[in-house]
Amino acid sequence: MDLLLTQQERDRFAAWLEHEAAVGKGLIEQMEKVGPHAWPLVAREKAEAAAALLIARKLRSTEGMSIG
Repeated sequence: MDLLLTQQERDRFAAWLEHEAAVGKGLIEQMEKVGPHAWPLVAREKAEAAAALLIARKLRSTEGMSIG
């Protein structure tokens, strides 16, 4: 089973993660306007957006390699 991604696949996945983080930012802005009862959702959305950006950054910094 081949689990390695090509550079194109890594770039595409990183772009999708960055898009999801941007969408999350918009949701966060809207939820913050709702008031304190939305703060648990805001915290979760912030954590998910940060995680998505972290993984995207790691994917973009990963160099391709061949084995064998």
